[in-house]
Amino acid sequence: FLLPQHLFLLCHQQTNLPNIENQTIFDANLLLNASEQASHPTRQKLLLQAAYILIKNKQFAQAKEVLENIDTQQINTNLKGIYFTQEAELQLQQQQSKIAIKQLNDNINPSQLNIEGQILFSQTMAKAQFQNSQYIDSAKERIFINTFLNKSEREANNESIWNTISNLSIQELEGASSRENDTNILGWIKLSYISKAYQHDIELQNKKLDTWLTNNSQHEANEFLPETLKQIKKA
Repeated sequence: FLLPQHLFLLCHQQTNLPNIENQTIFDANLLLNASEQASHPTRQKLLLQAAYILIKNKQFAQAKEVLENIDTQQINTNLKGIYFTQEAELQLQQQQSKIAIKQLNDNINPSQLNIEGQILFSQTMAKAQFQNSQYIDSAKERIFINTFLNKSEREANNESIWNTISNLSIQELEGASSRENDTNILGWIKLSYISKAYQHDIELQNKKLDTWLTNNSQHEANEFLPETLKQIKKA
């Protein structure tokens, strides 16, 4: 049995996070077939990569079965990080955000992971906290990984940060603004406040936005202004 070249490289050269953005359920099944002939710890790695692909393709029931067959004692720290984030992803599909957050906190120390592992951890934690209505914490997780991302990834990540903060009411934004002292999260909070508090006065809203842009020239949102705020400038 021979794997296609792209999967051969995936299995034998990738030692950390599977790079499988374009992989399909068919590819996952090829990895599962290959795992049957592999020895430890390669078998565990192939199973984990297959589960990762299945979750990306929303095949949650099959992914759960695969994860149940993985022996975490046979994989390294980074792969354990991937394993527990994928377990958490399945819990989020069941709307079990509190369990997912506990799973991540109890089993993963992000500082022990490589950059790819830290990104995956923060993305999964951010989703869990969002589902649990912990919007500020969720946004902080996404802010943390921004420096690790390329330009297009940062743009998408910033849009996620904006959408997360936008779930807060004006009163919650005011409270968060008085509690937080990190300039990055404060910048997002103040932007959202401008978007909500002045929405019935476009001229004043635009002035407030211009002031924010001037005072926050180094903020991520200055480079990647959320689409809703771009519309304010156009208006």
